[in-house]
Order: sequence, then C-alpha cells, then structure tokens
Amino acid sequence: MLPNLRVLQLDAIFLGADAGSAASGVSPQDYAREIASVLGIGVTLMDLTANSLQLAQKAVQASLTAGLSQQLLANQVVAAMDPALAALVVPVSHSMGSFVKGYDRAGASGDERARLADVTLRSRDPFTRERNWQAGSFDIPLLRRDGELKKRGGTDLIGFDEWRAVDTLELHGERFGCGKWGLSWCGDVQVPVGWGAAMASRSGSDDAGGYHGNAYRENAATAGRADSEMRAIGSFSGIPDSHDVRELDPDKEQVSGITVRVSKAHAATLTSGNAAQFKTSGALDLYRASPAGGQMAAMSRAEIFYDRIAARADGKTELASLFNPYWRVRLVAPTADDKAFSAALQDGLVSP
Repeated sequence: MLPNLRVLQLDAIFLGADAGSAASGVSPQDYAREIASVLGIGVTLMDLTANSLQLAQKAVQASLTAGLSQQLLANQVVAAMDPALAALVVPVSHSMGSFVKGYDRAGASGDERARLADVTLRSRDPFTRERNWQAGSFDIPLLRRDGELKKRGGTDLIGFDEWRAVDTLELHGERFGCGKWGLSWCGDVQVPVGWGAAMASRSGSDDAGGYHGNAYRENAATAGRADSEMRAIGSFSGIPDSHDVRELDPDKEQVSGITVRVSKAHAATLTSGNAAQFKTSGALDLYRASPAGGQMAAMSRAEIFYDRIAARADGKTELASLFNPYWRVRLVAPTADDKAFSAALQDGLVSP
C-alpha cells in the first residue's frame, strides 16, 4: 500500500519543526506566537483600512444625497462649453436619497448588516471556507479497523463582529478488546494529534459557534482543545456599516434619476440685439422677443437603471446592488415637477 501524500506532508512538517527547534533553540510554539503577532498587525491594518473606506463612503453618500457632487460636475461641464452658462441640479426630482439607504449597526430596524455579512461569507475562497482532508489506513484483523486521520477546519464569521479560525487534526478508528469478555470492538478512539485556533473580535469571543469544516462534530475532542487555547490576534471592529439600494424587491425596477437645468442670461446670448455682433435695425428690426425671467433655459433628465443584460448561468435571479456593475444610463423626459420648478424660476411660465 502506497503511503498517503497528506501523511508524508505531515511527517515532513513535524520533522522540519523538530530540526528547526533543535538548531535554533526556539520551540514551535514560540514560532507560532511570533507568526500570530505579525498576522495580528496585518489584521489590524486591514480593519483600519475598512473603517477608513466606511467613513469615505458615508461622506460620498451624504454629498450625493444632497446633490453636491452632481452639481459640481454639472458646473464643470457647462463651464467648459460656455462660461456664461449656469447649471442647476433640480432638487425636486433628485431621488438619490430615496434610492440608497444606510445599512448600519444601529439602524432603524436594529442591526442591519446581515446582507453584507452574507455576501462576505459567500465570497470566501475555498481554503478559507473549509480546510478538510482525511487519510484512511488498512485494517488489522482483531486489532484495529476503520483507522482514519481527519483534518477538519475553516474560518467563519461569528455574528457580525468576530472572525474565528479553527483547525483540528484527529486520529479515529476502532480497536478490539472491549466488552465483558474483551471480544467486542471499542468505540472511536478520537486521539487529538494537532490543533490551533485564533480569533479577531470587536469585544471578546462570542458564545455562538462556527462550522469550521464540521470540526466540532467530527473532531470533537480536538476541537475542544482548540477552543480552550483560542488566541486573539489583531483588532477587528466588525462588519462595517454600508450603503446599498433601498428597494430589495426583485420584481420592482431599480431606478434613480437626476435632472439638470442649464440657463443663460438673455443679454449674454448670441442673438441680434444682445451679444451678437450683427445688429438689426430699420425694417429688419421688427420685434424684440425676450424670454421669461430674462434667461434662456433647457432641461435634461438622466436615469440610472439596473439591467443584468444576460441571464445568470445558474438561472437564479440576481438582486440589484451597488456592489455589482450592472447599471446603465438612459435619457428620459423631465418630470412635471421639474417643469414646475423651472417655471418658478422664469416668472411662472411652464415649459411644454
């Protein structure tokens, strides 16, 4: 029977650790503590980065909701075309505030971070999600049977504020010699071989448990030891607050619109009698029309909408989210509120 590759790898690791410890005088446990310290610094830095991004997102969202960023961009565009033009984001139909909402730790309906936590868990790579393997052994009649070395482990998010990693290696099997006369097979031996556990938490370990590759069921003896030696590394302040679309009903169209009104003082227009070099007089000067409010204005409305374009390969419905790229833009007609607002700026004359 050929040796199992996993077992050979373990032999190499254990021998290498023993040799390194003998040569340096530093135990494998000391090496583990040093590695954990370095990893803890990385975890803390990543958490600081996430918090910085959260604050930046809140600032950007506040600006977008108020229309400040859109107003700045509109002014830059029209100024590049004609410095005499003035742009205005029409506030009455600006819908960013009703389109997006914050999903916060202390939201209106309690802790609202469940959706982002679910996305985070589903985004784990295979190694992070589950680190499982097992190596079987041959049976020896009337001595042992069903021998197996099981590796069970994984990294899970506990609640919203704790990451926990647990890894266990346990020897299983049955030996002969139990019962009143010693003629029965004994139960699973469950011998702990190796274990390790670490957490990064907002406020200490949570009472809830993770899955961790089903370690607590299949390698229960070793998982208990890993729990008792759980090591805290770095600082994690929890799944951050986030912003996403307010409406999560897949049957409702996800849209948000913005209307920009561009105006120019009539006296600055290149028409006869104003800024144009050509001046009419005599028989050609039949009348002098003046726009309402002394300015000429035009409006245009754009609408963003969610469009998956192509159906998912698995046939499932994908909900709209600010975290995916399936957003498009189209021109639509200004709303009645847009026209009424513009009319109020031009002596009440309503545009057709």
